[in-house]
Amino acid sequence: MEPDRPPGPSGLNGTNGATVPSANTANTANNALALGGIPASGYTRNDCASITGQIKGFAIVPAEPGVVFTSVGIQYNCSGQGVEAVRIGLGAYDVRFPGNPAVIAMTTVIRPEGGILAADARNLQPGEWQVTMLDNAEFELLVP
Repeated sequence: MEPDRPPGPSGLNGTNGATVPSANTANTANNALALGGIPASGYTRNDCASITGQIKGFAIVPAEPGVVFTSVGIQYNCSGQGVEAVRIGLGAYDVRFPGNPAVIAMTTVIRPEGGILAADARNLQPGEWQVTMLDNAEFELLVP
């Protein structure tokens, strides 16, 4: 067992610790979810010029859209304008997305009763396609 010894000399006085962040610093941390004042939702652009991989348009075209260009029900067009379609013959349709500069599209036939029916989308001009298939059928057109 060690004998009791007297205490050693006092150490140097330390410096004050770090200060607590001000209320402004805390508000900056709350703003960390926004970059440059733009909220996260602001990074999805509703325009036709972005090349971020966003969809430029889509439409579900009924088997009998009409004999003149008619607005289709379920649709999106990056230009903010509507989407129109017309049946021009057996299994042949023209679909246009006014103001949309896209020149590529993909199409899929919607056949609730099953069976396979392929469709082709041929670009006529920016924002307009001719879709052809063997028979009249509802289809969807996707414009990437």
